[in-house]
Amino acid sequence: MYSDGYKTLSHISLIEYVSKNYKELNQNQIQLIDKLRKFRHGIVYYGKKVSEGFLANHETEIRTIIAVLNKIVSNKLKKERNWFRTLQILNIQ
Repeated sequence: MYSDGYKTLSHISLIEYVSKNYKELNQNQIQLIDKLRKFRHGIVYYGKKVSEGFLANHETEIRTIIAVLNKIVSNKLKKERNWFRTLQILNIQ
């Protein structure tokens, strides 16, 4: 989001933005990310605990989401590096 020129402090807004702008993640994955956001909120503000069963039952999907997000970030960084290299070449000539 930040690399696209936007900034937010809201996790809800961040998830909405990713959902609308990055089609690499399907709706089920977005919903799981939102569930994890809600769990985090409950843990941080209310001391709630997440059952090991939930994490064990969703481990594969969570790892898949992490891999997709890593790929998105990696591709973004490659594009930005190429853009900066192009700028450097243009400035040298």
